[in-house]
Amino acid sequence: MGKLKLSLLKKWELDKDYNSVLNSVMLQDGRAFVLTSEKEDFNRYCLLEVSPLGVKEIDAWACDHVWEEEPLLFTDGQNIGIIKAGKEMIYYTGDFSSRNHCHKGSAKYTS
Repeated sequence: MGKLKLSLLKKWELDKDYNSVLNSVMLQDGRAFVLTSEKEDFNRYCLLEVSPLGVKEIDAWACDHVWEEEPLLFTDGQNIGIIKAGKEMIYYTGDFSSRNHCHKGSAKYTS
């Protein structure tokens, strides 16, 4: 087997320290979203958007750190959603940097 060659595309210095990645998804347009928690406040979850333009914190929220209720990040390829502690679902569409494109719903929602 030949050696794998990688090239660094971009490197960013982040404003704060985060713990390990809990979950991540990739959209069809090439943006990645990473669910993590703050290193200093492990009960505070963060959603990061990673794109060629940089890394942005899209959402952050406090949550009891109960392992069976960790948030879950999901995608349909164009939009993303988060199930927060099994009690609240947030669905993002469009420009994720704006809270105006955040729709709260429940798991019982049907269209």
